[in-house]
Amino acid sequence: MGSPAFDGIGARRNYEWMAKWILDPKAERASARMPQVFRGAKAKENSEAVAAYLASLKTSSEVKLPEYKDAVREGEAPTTPLFERLHCNACHVTSGGTVETNKVSLHHVAAKFPPEKLIEFLRQPNAHYTWIRMPDFRLSAKEAKELAEFLTKDSAVAPPKVDDALIEKGKTLVQNSGCLNCHSAKLDNKFTGPQADKWEQGCLAEMPPEKAPQFNFTAAERADLQAFGRSGRESLFRDSSAEFAERQTRVLNCNGCHGQVEGFPALEILGGKLKPESSARFIAGEISYKPRPVAHPRGEPWLEARMPGFKARAQLLAEGLAALHGYGPKTPPEPAIDNELAKHGQKLIGKDGGFSCVSCHGVAGLAATEVFESEGINLAYSYERLLRDYYYRWMRNPLAIDPQTKMPVYFEDGKSPLTEVLDGDAEKQITAMWHYLRLGQKMPAPNVGEAP
Repeated sequence: MGSPAFDGIGARRNYEWMAKWILDPKAERASARMPQVFRGAKAKENSEAVAAYLASLKTSSEVKLPEYKDAVREGEAPTTPLFERLHCNACHVTSGGTVETNKVSLHHVAAKFPPEKLIEFLRQPNAHYTWIRMPDFRLSAKEAKELAEFLTKDSAVAPPKVDDALIEKGKTLVQNSGCLNCHSAKLDNKFTGPQADKWEQGCLAEMPPEKAPQFNFTAAERADLQAFGRSGRESLFRDSSAEFAERQTRVLNCNGCHGQVEGFPALEILGGKLKPESSARFIAGEISYKPRPVAHPRGEPWLEARMPGFKARAQLLAEGLAALHGYGPKTPPEPAIDNELAKHGQKLIGKDGGFSCVSCHGVAGLAATEVFESEGINLAYSYERLLRDYYYRWMRNPLAIDPQTKMPVYFEDGKSPLTEVLDGDAEKQITAMWHYLRLGQKMPAPNVGEAP
């Protein structure tokens, strides 16, 4: 999955932090995947030399930062700090908090980032590391500045004191110590390791030699890797989208919000709910609209959290989530829309002789008419988003899928209370509403009754 690029890293990271990180990554972050490259009497000296070289790499290709609008409208006061609104505490603890298992402490942020580069990082985390786990919340410049100030308040970092000889030594070490096996740089990789068939040597030895990277493998992990190496590595080239989704949702801590935070559905239902094409765009952050309004008709926000983007993983994640529920990577096409059924669906969703769905749901440009708590999904987006099978299951009995939903159960034993439409047949009515939903933004407005 790669590692952060070295190109321009001296402008993005502080020297002292890099020296400490290179010396012992796990001392800085227990969950670090980077090994301890340098050990022995010269470990500190070598780490500082590499940090000096990296700190000298100040220039890189220009990164065009995206421009996003503030989630809070001008003149409104946010109800909670941005750190809380984004639920950053699902993955992080601040410097004043207690370090929890699998949560990354943010005590090091000021030491790691120059202030202006922290703002850039928050606005586009994947600019220099495509597969970074840090999500892209599509922060505006104002939001990124607010969050950066919160993370670095009362902090100061001294500039590095390095010389040309130290920089040159660091360059040589980068070329010869295996750094370029993971990190990209405009240098030749001169590192050589044990032959591929010698699985008891190097970093997999019971007592790794000083020149080998130290991953701190347990005995069981070392044995598993050795067994895997001897048995052949063909499985690395056999893709499994379901396995990818299971692994990456765990790595990204998706359950830190899904099923935990209001408005975030349980992770385990998503692959059987959303079309993989729509899911991929949503995970990538490529859908510009909000399926559900962010504020009540009265104006106050009902959901301050937001779904971040994971652009590099989006397509594979969407396909994998679908595969976990037995669906393919592409949604099969449906027959043409039945316009007569769609007209029945329009009536059923309206108020006059219908289920009054428009009380809680918007329909294209028509806002919901009688929202008391949270507004439902705009129905013009339903067909684009939902799998047909999920829609039918939901309409038959929404409480069976989500016991907390405010969506009523309208049908019982295949019968509808609206007996004058399609003979009160529940399945026919559900199908008619589906054909109406398939019209998307072209849905004609349903009847909304008298003005409230």
